[in-house]
Parts: sequence; structure tokens; C-alpha cells
Amino acid sequence: MSGDGTAVLTQSAVAAGFIAVALVGHRAGIALVAAGIAAHGVYDFAYATLGLDHGAPQWWPAFCGAVDIVLAAAAMVGLKRKTAPASPAS
Repeated sequence: MSGDGTAVLTQSAVAAGFIAVALVGHRAGIALVAAGIAAHGVYDFAYATLGLDHGAPQWWPAFCGAVDIVLAAAAMVGLKRKTAPASPAS
């Protein structure tokens, strides 16, 4: 990270955005939370692709992005199962 504080401010603003999505999603529904997690994964991959100096190990953004995408997919699968109509018993 750069020593001028710009990186900290930028990262803090991005974090505040994801926290806001999580808080609203808590009330609005799991679909918004899953979308926020997926967006964070995309952000991680973009961050790694752009080669921005983040102070973390080089492999971390891709790892975190992959975990985020898997978690978002799992949340959506759980939501789909929860909202799917029950199949009639045979």
C-alpha cells in the first residue's frame, strides 16, 4: 500500500460499501447478501488482475475471490431450495 493514505481511504470506502450491502441484505433477503458476496469476489479478481499494491500475498485476491464466488453460489442454491415449491409426496 502506498504511504500517502490514499489506499487506506479507498479500501475503507469499498469496505463501507460492502458492509452497507450486508446490512441492507440482512433485512432485504439472502439474495442481496449473495449478490454482495459475488460482487466482492469479482472485486477481488479485478484487484488481482490490475496488480494493485494491497500488501497481501500475491495469491490472496484470487483465493479470496474464489471463496466469495463459491459462498455466493451456495447461498443462492440454499435460497432456491428454500423458495422452491414442495414436490408432492408419492
